[in-house]
Amino acid sequence: MEKIFVLGGTGFLGYYTVKELLKRGYQVETVALPPMPEEAYCRQKLNVHLGILVRCQMMK
Repeated sequence: MEKIFVLGGTGFLGYYTVKELLKRGYQVETVALPPMPEEAYCRQKLNVHLGILVRCQMMK
């Protein structure tokens, strides 16, 4: 199973992107702004990390 990271996966466009990727069998991870998304959304095979990216250098 391939892994895919979607930045903003709980936003308006990200929600539908993640939904389609999960339907196609991908393992999806995303970063969401607090508060945690609805429990029904997180019950899918989706790894949601809470956080705010303020500097790209922090990702290295």
